[in-house]
Order: sequence, then C-alpha cells, then structure tokens
Amino acid sequence: MKKKGRKTWKKTGTPLLWKHQPSGRFYAKVRVQGKDVWKSLNTDLLSVAKNRLDETVQRLRGATNRGSAPTVRLALAEAARDKMDNPDLSRNTGLYYERLVPTIIRAFPDPDMRLDKVRAADMEAWKREHSKAHAASRTNGAIVLWRYLFRRALDAGHVAADPTRKIKRRKVEQQRYDIPTRDDFERIVVEIQGQKKANSRAASFAVRFLAYSGLRKGDARALRWRDIEETAIIVRMQKNDEVRRVPLIPAAKELLAEIREVQNHGPDDPVILCLPHEALKNACLRLRLPHLRLHDLRHIFATRCLESGVDLPTLSRWLGHKDGGVLAAKVYGHLTDDHSAAQAERVKA
Repeated sequence: MKKKGRKTWKKTGTPLLWKHQPSGRFYAKVRVQGKDVWKSLNTDLLSVAKNRLDETVQRLRGATNRGSAPTVRLALAEAARDKMDNPDLSRNTGLYYERLVPTIIRAFPDPDMRLDKVRAADMEAWKREHSKAHAASRTNGAIVLWRYLFRRALDAGHVAADPTRKIKRRKVEQQRYDIPTRDDFERIVVEIQGQKKANSRAASFAVRFLAYSGLRKGDARALRWRDIEETAIIVRMQKNDEVRRVPLIPAAKELLAEIREVQNHGPDDPVILCLPHEALKNACLRLRLPHLRLHDLRHIFATRCLESGVDLPTLSRWLGHKDGGVLAAKVYGHLTDDHSAAQAERVKA
C-alpha cells in the first residue's frame, strides 16, 4: 500500500470514513490504543461503505470487557430496569418494556448464552420465533429493547459488534376500525345500564364519556372534577406526563351535567368511577354485536369528529398526538377519503 498522505487519502463527510484516491476504495480509520488503524471496507460505493462502517469500527475497537458480559436473560432484565428508571419515560412505557422481557426470552434460542456470543443469525432466529406468537408492533417494540441493550453492551465493552444492526422491523398493517353505528352504540349503553348492578350506571357513564371525549382510559381514570371547565377538559396525560386541553363536544357537556346530578363531584372526586371492560364486553355478547374494547371508544370519538368535518391536525391535538395528524391520517385516512368522495359528488361544474 502507498504511504498514507494528504494526496492519497481524502476525507468524506462521514466521521472515520476515508477514501483511498488511487483505488477509489473506502477505508475505516480508527484510533485503537493510541494508534491509527486502517481497514478496507472492500467497496468503492459510498452507500455500501457507510452501511459497513459501524460494524467494522466496532470490531476494530473490540470488546475490552468481554469476560464480564452478562447472559441474554440478565442483560434483558437490566435493560428493562434501566428503561423503568429513566425519568424521561413515563411509568407506563417502562412497564411496557418490562412486560416484553418474558416474551423475548421465550423466543430466544438460548437465554443463558453470554451476550458476546450472540450473532446476527441468533437474532434472525429469535425474530422468526417471536413473530409467530406476537403482532408486528410487539415484535418491533422488542427490537427497540434489543438495540438499546446492545448499545449499553458496546459502551460497557461487553461486545465488539451489534448483531441487531441488520434486523429489520416488521411491517405493521394498519388496522381499519369498524365501529358500531349510533343506534348500536345506544343499544350497548342501554344494555349496560339495564343490568341494574351496583356499578351499572357508573359503567354506562364511563362508556359514554370515553366515546364523547376521545380520552385514553388511563387519562379518563385520572380525571378529577377540578379538571372540568365550562367548555374544555384539562387532561393530565398519563402517557407522557404532559397537560392538554380538549374541547367538550355538546354530547359530553350533556353527559357531565347528567353525571353531576347523581354522583358526588367535589374538586378531588374522580369523574369516572370505573373502567367497564367486562360490562362493555358482555353487553356486546348479549346483543350479538362485534367485540368492542375500551380503546375502541376513542376510535368512535375520532370517527364522529371526522364525519362532522373536524380536520386531521385539529383532531390529532384533541387526541394528544404530537405529529400534526400523521398518525391520525394513517388510522382514519379511509374516513377522510370517503368524506372527500361524498363532498366531490356535491360539486357542480
């Protein structure tokens, strides 16, 4: 190889990536134990070189603390615990990762394998097995935890490379929600209240409130009467500990007035007294209607808003999304398409 000099080597815009001028090939230049080490990436294509750079750098630097690498089982538990203790994440997010750990362990070929022994083939085998039993979104969540785990392992010198680097996330098929008609929703509410159990009325109130406010069930459960204003609800979001204002639609105002007449409503009293999972499920069974989850009540609210002409950016703010309507467009895009087609029929040329 020619002597490395200014004319022979050219910097790229990517740190640690250099181009060998005479041959056109790309090299990684890494500082290891006080010396510069050059390693060919065996390509003259920049895109390929960038793709190979990270793994090459990791292998050149090596695992300086390989001997103390934990097992996969222990590393997963530690990573989930770290997520739980992260002050930037909500408790629910931490619990989500903690609950992922058993599903990951069941699908991994050998959970007691030392972390530095894990290879890309092991991760591919894990992904295939995990995907058999879990939805794409859950597998993708597990991949996020894996990648976090190996970033920690790289920093600790337990591994020389990240075997998850080439593991691709699964494609999540967007679910199309078929919500009950207004008449069927009224039938469900009447059916719940008609059971005349101790909490039947509270359950029917909760079902209606979730459908008229669009709140997540955790946010609704945490709502207190001091959070109810004349025209809006002050929502203290359980998901990310932030606060937002959600306007009260007319049906929600009428419902709150009805609840006030029959329920204690001191400032610190809860607005919703229960989360009626069973009442909702059983009412749908008795009426022979499709199964309805509490979260589906949020979709009812969103659907009614869009059908009434509320635009996606506004709806996304009411729902507590921070993407300006991107997620709402994915979930409810078919509704806006249907509305657009209906409006087009009204246009006279």
